[in-house]
Amino acid sequence: MTPDRLKEIKSIIAKEWQDDFEMQKHTLDNQIKSYNKIEKLKLKNIDDTIFNKIVLSVSKEWKDDYEMQLHTIKEQLKSAKKLTEYTNDKIPNNILEKIKNEALKEWEDDFEMQLHTIKEQSKSARKVIDYINEKIPNDILNKIKADALTEWENDYEMQLDTIKIQSKAWIKLNK
Repeated sequence: MTPDRLKEIKSIIAKEWQDDFEMQKHTLDNQIKSYNKIEKLKLKNIDDTIFNKIVLSVSKEWKDDYEMQLHTIKEQLKSAKKLTEYTNDKIPNNILEKIKNEALKEWEDDFEMQLHTIKEQSKSARKVIDYINEKIPNDILNKIKADALTEWENDYEMQLDTIKIQSKAWIKLNK
């Protein structure tokens, strides 16, 4: 940490913990320790494009808080690793790839949210594929599904919600 940066951090901490010198020292020690751990992580991952993307995003979000930077970097790295390994044999590959591409577009710098989105969208895609309702003729149900797909092409959670709402409404109208 540069001397100027250390001075900035001390100033921030002094404002935050004005009369509590013990907390100032504790916070400063934690900030320095976290900063040093981030630097060690950088050395281990110097050629890693994903790592550099994470660090850039995190340092913008938590500019003056190295503890939060370190925590977020570690969580993002875990999620990025899980993303590279993620498969789902319960939905067709073309749907999974579409979901992954949408998650990447929506959450370009947030691997945790990409992973979360992919998992949730995959669950919903499976439910959309499997959705049946004995009370609705197949041609009507297929039309409801097609309309939901048209309206929410890249959002399986919304497709599922729309299918359920439309199915329920059709049944009530046709009692």
